[in-house]
Amino acid sequence: MAEILGNLVGGTGLFFVGLRMITTGLKQMAGRRLRMLLAHWTDAPRRTVLIGLLCGLIFQSMSAVSFIVASLIATGILIVQRALPIIFWANGGTSLLVLVAVVDVKVFFLFALGLAGLALAFEKPARYQPLASALFGIGMVFYGLAMLRAGATPLGQLEWFDAAVLQVQRSYFVTFLVSAVLAVAARSGSAVTILAITFIRAGLLSAEQTFMVIYGANLGSGIITWILAAGLKGKPKQVVMSEVLFNLVGSAVFVSLFCLEVYGGIPLVGALIRRTSAPLEYQMACVHLLFNWSSAAALSLATQPMARLLDRLWPPTQEEAWSEMQFLHDQALQDPETAVSLLDREQSRLFSQLPLYVQELRRVISGNGKPAYESIHGAFQTVAGEIEAFTAELFRQEITAANSEKALNVQNRQKLLEALEEVVRELVLNLDQWVSSNGDATMRDRFVEGLDILLLTACDAAESKQTEDVELLIKMTQDRGELFRAMRQDYMAKESGLTFEGRQLFLRITGHFETAVWVLSRIARLQQQKLLLQRES
Repeated sequence: MAEILGNLVGGTGLFFVGLRMITTGLKQMAGRRLRMLLAHWTDAPRRTVLIGLLCGLIFQSMSAVSFIVASLIATGILIVQRALPIIFWANGGTSLLVLVAVVDVKVFFLFALGLAGLALAFEKPARYQPLASALFGIGMVFYGLAMLRAGATPLGQLEWFDAAVLQVQRSYFVTFLVSAVLAVAARSGSAVTILAITFIRAGLLSAEQTFMVIYGANLGSGIITWILAAGLKGKPKQVVMSEVLFNLVGSAVFVSLFCLEVYGGIPLVGALIRRTSAPLEYQMACVHLLFNWSSAAALSLATQPMARLLDRLWPPTQEEAWSEMQFLHDQALQDPETAVSLLDREQSRLFSQLPLYVQELRRVISGNGKPAYESIHGAFQTVAGEIEAFTAELFRQEITAANSEKALNVQNRQKLLEALEEVVRELVLNLDQWVSSNGDATMRDRFVEGLDILLLTACDAAESKQTEDVELLIKMTQDRGELFRAMRQDYMAKESGLTFEGRQLFLRITGHFETAVWVLSRIARLQQQKLLLQRES
């Protein structure tokens, strides 16, 4: 009995660790290249099928695929209607692992374990470490399955286990629910399906039970995605919830067909699969494929009504409008000069979002509702991340020295812009706190108006091609250290009745304001350099 349990526990551990290594290794191999492929290929319906299958096969996690596609939606690279077929067919890609798992590839996984293990142990070749990790994971998955089969086969000879199986066989509904719960716990519907097929090979499950395990595991996969999507809103949530609806609709249809076949005597899925006369485990793998591929094909024909339904249920948010890319697209990388120009325009647009913080602060001062500081911050970070990734990709291209200088200038300004956004956000949050603590309204308004003027002037300088606008910003952001020190001393002397918290708040506000001025001064110098580079070219 100890050996049986050892095989079951050890095999289960190896199986799930192997799945994790496959996913991690292949994610590292894909990266931005896969995202570029997604954005480029989604203009043709046939291509979206291939992209979806590829994503499912690579990531082996519908949650991962859903959130990657959602990030592309959030930045405006994809639209929801074009993204839906990717989500649907990615389910078909994940199901391919189930088909591979029933093939006897003992020699292959031993070689995979050995060669990949040596590559990981000696960290050579370094560039292929993610691939080695994925291959080692594949080897562990199949070795774990072999251990599970070795431990599961003797279980059928135990009287108590036979009695337990008979109890479960009396209720297919219980089997369905248990498999859904296991899929949620394991965070993988395919994993539960593979384990069920392993047990059917050992004679521990009937074909009908395995049918319900497959349907329940797919529903559980949707539940995982639904739980993870709790914090999303708008279009990204629409895409992620399309995966939930995929599993919900598919499970409802196939469970209904199962009931008609088992209780109504109508030959449907079971009869179709048995006509293949293949071994039982292959038949079950085909059921899993049929579930995902037929559901994907059916729902792909209804992307327009599905997109409208999702739009009604989870309407777009204001943050999404701020997060969408307006100028950058991966095709622009084919022309470095155009790419640098678009990069500069996208950065200027991002700069123009900073005054939104002041607008929201004014809403707080006037008592006009809850501010959207976090939405502005989230949108800024999303666009900033895309700009950084685009710039890094641009530097991998063959570009002229002049374009390289311009791109470097943009990159340096981007770093300062991100620092500026952080300090402006902190400054506004502290001013918001000053409002709620009934601080000096006159001094508060001076800070608000001063910050607004500085940011608007900086935005004008970022978009302008006139030297005068940049020189004005340089003049406004000259060293003001003495001015701020005098302001602090004067205010502290006049407001002698300030509490400790009030003094600390005022010091933070003046400190953040001084830092913002300093960062803007650095940005203005780079803006000046940018205009010089443009004239030289």
